[in-house]
Amino acid sequence: MRLVCLCAAIGGASSLCVYGQTPVSYPDHPRLTVQRLADQFGLGAVTVTAMGQDREGFLWIGTQTGLYRYDGTHARKITDVEEMIGHYVLDLVIAPDGTAWFAGNRGIAHYDGGKFERLDIPQSAMPLGSGTQLFTVDKNKVVYALLYRRGLLRVDTKNPAQTKVFSEEDGVDDAVNGIAQGDDGSVWFTFGTHLARVTAGSNAVEVDKEIQLPKDRVVALVWDGTGTLWLRTATKIARLDPVAHKVIEENVGIGPADGEEGRPVLDQSGRLLVPSSVGLWWQGESGDWRVITDKEGITSNDVEFAMEDREGTLWVGGSGTGLDRLPGVRAWSDWTTAEGLQDNSTWATQRDRRGRLWVSTSRGIGVWDEEKHAWQKVPLDRTNERMHVRQIQVAKDGAMWALTITGAVVRIDANNFSKTVHANYHGRQFTTLCASPTGEIWAASREHLLRFDTDHPGNEPVDVPVAMPGAGEVQFLTFAPDGTLWATGTGSVYRYDGKTWRMLTTKDGLQGQAITSMAALSGKELWIAYNDVMEVTHIVLDDKGAATLDHRRWDWFIVGRDSKKRVWFDGSDGLAVLSPNGAIERLNHNDGLVWDDVSPWTGVREEKDGSFMIATSRGLARYRPQARTVEAKSANTTLTYVALGGVERGLTDVPKVKPSEGSLTVQFAPMILGGGEREVCRYRGKCSTEVCRRAITISGCSVSRKERRWARRRVSGSRCCRISGRRGGRRSPVGFCCWRVSGCMCLCGRGRLIAAGSNWKTQWRNAMPSCSERTRNWRKSR
Repeated sequence: MRLVCLCAAIGGASSLCVYGQTPVSYPDHPRLTVQRLADQFGLGAVTVTAMGQDREGFLWIGTQTGLYRYDGTHARKITDVEEMIGHYVLDLVIAPDGTAWFAGNRGIAHYDGGKFERLDIPQSAMPLGSGTQLFTVDKNKVVYALLYRRGLLRVDTKNPAQTKVFSEEDGVDDAVNGIAQGDDGSVWFTFGTHLARVTAGSNAVEVDKEIQLPKDRVVALVWDGTGTLWLRTATKIARLDPVAHKVIEENVGIGPADGEEGRPVLDQSGRLLVPSSVGLWWQGESGDWRVITDKEGITSNDVEFAMEDREGTLWVGGSGTGLDRLPGVRAWSDWTTAEGLQDNSTWATQRDRRGRLWVSTSRGIGVWDEEKHAWQKVPLDRTNERMHVRQIQVAKDGAMWALTITGAVVRIDANNFSKTVHANYHGRQFTTLCASPTGEIWAASREHLLRFDTDHPGNEPVDVPVAMPGAGEVQFLTFAPDGTLWATGTGSVYRYDGKTWRMLTTKDGLQGQAITSMAALSGKELWIAYNDVMEVTHIVLDDKGAATLDHRRWDWFIVGRDSKKRVWFDGSDGLAVLSPNGAIERLNHNDGLVWDDVSPWTGVREEKDGSFMIATSRGLARYRPQARTVEAKSANTTLTYVALGGVERGLTDVPKVKPSEGSLTVQFAPMILGGGEREVCRYRGKCSTEVCRRAITISGCSVSRKERRWARRRVSGSRCCRISGRRGGRRSPVGFCCWRVSGCMCLCGRGRLIAAGSNWKTQWRNAMPSCSERTRNWRKSR
């Protein structure tokens, strides 16, 4: 959080679009917010070969050196599967039922019920094929896999007798490459230059003899969300039309793919993501293509695999460079010094009458010239100190007015960048600058409230007295959309409607002395934040002028308002957007914001196209809420690790151990892949105080005969505690509950039971006495 001493966040001085109908333009070549899922998870230098998100929300990451599972907080290497498929994960498929399947040189396996199960593949059919696309699974759990010896294997997991190899006898007389499943359950594949399919339940191969595929090496087949079949080869991407028997190559020059990359996958809109050795190619809604490279922020242009998760985050794996996470890739874009900004520390933005974007930074003002596709630098002064501009406002004549770090006000002609400087007012620095809805320029210099003559900018500003008994200094200003002026001083708020003044002080309920940011929603409604107390105050005046003050214990300052009467706050963990109905939306670096530290000097400004420009200390961001494809949902808390007696257990295991070895360790997490570590998990007894945790460890202890006899009589038990997740102030559905069954501690997760064969009576009483009392009362009632 950037704290500027007595800073003013003028909450969007006006929603007026001074540039009329001029189209909104933005700087070229925006970058994306990129986070590294790297060394802290052991993924710093791995090569990702495949990824997928299962029904629980876990992200499975296949690499050349093993399998990982990421829950938003931890990435754990999974070694249990290696004896079934090998160390090198060749392919990963999420079945229609949400189950994760994996393929390697040794075979195929899937994960369900907390454990891995090997697919029964006849030894005569091994080895599997090579490449990046090896198998598919239909809704009936029938697996189709490519074989090295010119064939296609079908394994029905429910009816092993239906296992079959489609080989040369069935018309498959060349190496099989690429496999995709259609909506009707038919499986499509290629061999040689032929396209073929096997319909669901059929033992016959149907070959399209009219279509001729390119002789280029086939990388993959994929059906997109519109029902189009795509062919990815080593150098091309093409659409296949099985009805017209045509191959239609895309005109875009998508980069080449080696033998370990290039497999297309679908994003959340059913469009293609195509990795290549020169970047990631992404198909748009209209069929156009964009390429994401290191210029947009990813670590490597040699992209092995990419996918979009259910939260709308893009994951990109490079060759030997680990995994990049790109949150909010549809809604967010950024600009830094790499894209031409004068400095990453940005303070404010504005639009001139020509629609040009002005950005103030710690090294001066930059103006984006759409015609020249270049940044123009506004010359202010030779000294770095004077170049530092905090605020920019637009006057009614189209001139730009700026407030510098030294407290000077500078008028800049938007056409030729000539300037008029007001260094101070009678020796006092200017503390804030603000434009009224009609384009008048006002300022404050502590002892004075001032109005500039925009027709004669060289004239000294006019002193506007605050005609209120007991009125003191004026530090900061803002205007409501109706033109009402709100101002602050030490421990006071002033209101001026053009005729009369009104003052509120601590006697009226203000909480602090240093009021440093404001947002005026109307002439009767104002939000203020303080610098000396952790409070935010909402002021509402009724029709008779009586004030109602509502206080919120928020450690935030105000950075803007928008046309929907929402107030934008910033704190140490990013932005909070408060709607009139009381709902709060959180936006931070984990969502795609370039950085959480937002400028207190009008750091958020709404554009006429509904997007928002956000000035941060690490660059300029643009947020397009209308481009978000995934709505925020409550966290779903899930067990991520269970160990009994020091041994990890599956969710379907019912192990037995000696009481002395019955220590139980449980880890859990909200299934949020982006920023899950910031979410609050609470472990609580039904009648006890909540405790913030991500893990529970309960040591084994002895069990009495009486307890064992009672436990054998009562198998249903009493529910004692819950694990839940919290996001946005709402508690999620229960992830798992603790129960007493058969003298044990048991954990129920999604209908599954995990029983620990040791008594935890003493431990539970020490930790949760209220629950122990509840258990005793329940026992007496029986």
